[in-house]
Amino acid sequence: MNEQLPEKSITKSLEIEATRLIRGAEQVLYQYMPGKISVSYKGKQNSDPVTEADIRIEDYLRKEISQEYPQHLIIAEESSQQNTNGDSPFTWVIDPLDGTANFASGIPVYAISIGILYQGIPIAGALLLPSTASNHGVYHASLGGGAFWEDQPITASLSTVPISSGISGVPANFERLFSRKALSDQGIGEVRVLGSIAYEMTLVAQGAFQSSFLNGGRIWDVAAGIILIREAGGGVWEFSQGSWREFSSFIDAKILSDKSRYETLRTRNRPLLTGGSAIAEALASKITFRRGKLSSLLRKLRIMP
Repeated sequence: MNEQLPEKSITKSLEIEATRLIRGAEQVLYQYMPGKISVSYKGKQNSDPVTEADIRIEDYLRKEISQEYPQHLIIAEESSQQNTNGDSPFTWVIDPLDGTANFASGIPVYAISIGILYQGIPIAGALLLPSTASNHGVYHASLGGGAFWEDQPITASLSTVPISSGISGVPANFERLFSRKALSDQGIGEVRVLGSIAYEMTLVAQGAFQSSFLNGGRIWDVAAGIILIREAGGGVWEFSQGSWREFSSFIDAKILSDKSRYETLRTRNRPLLTGGSAIAEALASKITFRRGKLSSLLRKLRIMP
């Protein structure tokens, strides 16, 4: 992982391209009405919903990226088809609609997400929040170039400690996962469960959420959000080897000998803790999993403790 990262001019051009593509995807999305679309399910017991909007947005993005960057790898949520042999160090990571259940129910909390990696490291990205949201528009960032909502710079929370009245995003089962003592000692403020990881990460990047705990988020849920939060001055930590560590890359050098880069990235799934830089660091030093819950979570996510 010592390979030099691309020059800023390259990452900026990729940010511009991701922004252009996500605006095109927006036009596809607006051909469908939230709450008025049929839904099918990929999982058991009507779980993991998918709509025609998901499929069409992903098809549009895959086609556009393949035409412009034929050697770049593409990882997308709805299709496991590998478009190249993976020789290029660049990977585009697409979530055509994060928060499909919200969209299908007419709840305006969902996002389109495009992240770009270089050897597993997020270097650029763009996210679209829907026109029905009060903070709608395109959020975008690139390595060393800052983070923006449309053309306005955004900044994650600058607070040095979690604020009791501040808002934090949590998974629906967070009280069963995390130690109540750690939560009460440190405090995470008012909690919200949104149902869209990508949407939640934009709220962290703009400082509306002081922190967010994410468990079970796949790479297409978080790739763009990670670069957005970090360029907004926020912190991103992942749970690895039994403790919270600052996120650095989706690729572990020791894993590459056992799996292809594509499979390594597609199956990557670790709990994340995000927030204002100081807040994320403070929470990472305090928040622990409940006894007995850690092992079951890691087994579910197929992570070795």
